[in-house]
Amino acid sequence: MAVLSSAHLGGAHPRFAKALRGELVTPEVARFDSARRAEKTPRGWNFGKTNLLQFQALTSEKIYLILNLIRCYIRDLFSRGGEFGLMIIPAQKRLFRGFTLIELLIVIAILGILAAAVLVAVNPGKRQKQARDSARKSDIGQMATALQAYYTTPGQGVFPTAGSGCGAAVPGLTQLIGSGDLKQVPTGPTGDGYCYLTAGDATEASVYATLEDPTSGAGTFLFCWQSTTGKAKEITQGSCSP
Repeated sequence: MAVLSSAHLGGAHPRFAKALRGELVTPEVARFDSARRAEKTPRGWNFGKTNLLQFQALTSEKIYLILNLIRCYIRDLFSRGGEFGLMIIPAQKRLFRGFTLIELLIVIAILGILAAAVLVAVNPGKRQKQARDSARKSDIGQMATALQAYYTTPGQGVFPTAGSGCGAAVPGLTQLIGSGDLKQVPTGPTGDGYCYLTAGDATEASVYATLEDPTSGAGTFLFCWQSTTGKAKEITQGSCSP
């Protein structure tokens, strides 16, 4: 460890050396010399040896404070381990302590509970079923409009008679494409198609699909359009006859 003596920093000045050693340094009172001698010269007034302020030593209140601050600084510097002691910060103070295993487990548990609560509230499976049912209802409404347009064609008076049934390519629904009333027969969100039924002479018809998440209640429900009512609604399975 380096040793700092008064010869290094204080020189021969005894008061500075005392400050470095930690001894009490008291300010000395400045001696003022108010004697003034003035005479007028061609160049102006000459005050001669006018010493308004003389110090017996290079001390004052400010120097006194500075000396004591230097003393404290040097003492602190060398008490921390050498000339670079103030720049050395203990590792435990510089580095982040980190998390313990228990703290990590608690955080993971809290995140798991929050994730479960969000999944229960959102229920993505139910939302997907509702989205597919909405697509089925939209497709049935589109086919119902096409069936009514086909029926009201002048000289027609009946619904498509090519064939009824369930699937992605029911002949009776495909017939709507040939008449120009439907651009494409919908196949449904799951690709299983729709059901199309007609009465004996095709003067009445119905089209329906099974819902995954009915709004009417628990059980199996159909979204059914019937020509007898001209409306589409949820009904129980087996009651969507023309």
